Amino acid sequence: MTNLIEIHKKYPLMIPLRNFTVWNGVIVIKGEPITVSISVPNFPSLKGISIKFNTVHESISKHKLYKSTEELESLNLLQLFDFLHDDDDIKGGLITCDISAANVPSKMSNNTDFCHRFQQVLSELEEIGVENIHECNGDLSIIKFLVIDDREEEHFLGLSLLEEYPQIPPKIIDLDLPEIVVSQINQATTVKDMFMNFQSIISTLQSFWNTYDMLYQRTWIIDPEKPAKKNTYCRIVINDNISILVTLNPLDLTTCPDIKFLGSDSSVLPLRTTVEENLKEYGWDEELSLYSNLLVILGLDSFPQKQQHEIVTGALLQPGECCICFMLRLEDDLLPAKLCNNSKCSSYFHISCLSEVSFISCSTIIKLQINNNSHLHK
Repeated sequence: MTNLIEIHKKYPLMIPLRNFTVWNGVIVIKGEPITVSISVPNFPSLKGISIKFNTVHESISKHKLYKSTEELESLNLLQLFDFLHDDDDIKGGLITCDISAANVPSKMSNNTDFCHRFQQVLSELEEIGVENIHECNGDLSIIKFLVIDDREEEHFLGLSLLEEYPQIPPKIIDLDLPEIVVSQINQATTVKDMFMNFQSIISTLQSFWNTYDMLYQRTWIIDPEKPAKKNTYCRIVINDNISILVTLNPLDLTTCPDIKFLGSDSSVLPLRTTVEENLKEYGWDEELSLYSNLLVILGLDSFPQKQQHEIVTGALLQPGECCICFMLRLEDDLLPAKLCNNSKCSSYFHISCLSEVSFISCSTIIKLQINNNSHLHK
């Protein structure tokens, strides 16, 4: 990327395409602007390069000498542009390549809007810093940024730019941050400002991720199975029959989070009562961590640790699986969230599975009633 910025500064009318494998534009040779198309199939290496001019310049046609393959491969693209631009080098000869005047595309060199957009984006990228650019395509319509936070964690921001940029702001196409902060990034309208907002938000969310990591390390979280940086919820096991769904506000960790109790009514009621009583007696202590506050209001000394359930060979149903579909996770990655209220049953069910069974049952009853009524009228 450093090399690209240098190319932009010296040769602003040379525009890359197809992930830098084709460069179309204008280079001034001996004071005369020449439209040129350069194919670099093995970019950033110049191996296999070919150059076409839409006009055969006099100095090019008269002084067509060659460099060795070793010299060719030792150059980079900026050095090639310098070589073409420099009068003395043109007189001395050209790099080994296919030089012709046939049908050079002039669209890119004449498209001033594209050139202005390309130059503006490159200028913004230069201000952002090369170290923060993870990857981009040739025409800078797709850019991916990388920020490493204080915890040595990597964070990526992918942006898509339309041809109308900067009139139309960039669109976020890759982001692994909580939904609540996405709008803050979208408030910006330029590449640079969106990146700056992204960088600032990552700094703000350090406490949130530290808190989430503490829960993940000290409790038995069954959902999400593999937490992502955008996740703000966690389902924590309390015992064999009860779990709680804790949803955090990444921007406010000092107040009590949203807590939902999952399990049979008979199992959940005593725990819900305990939480309500402890909140009245002790409240939510802003000086304590989220983990410690949860222990206080739940009336626990510690959370149960993750257990490895052994697979029961030949069993129709494994521990925790839905008794309807016989699966633990559905395609949408949801776990069984409903526990049978019958203490002799205590079976788990996906809510969607229960809804589907209920619908089928109702449909069957209606169908039977229709058939019975039809039979009576005969």
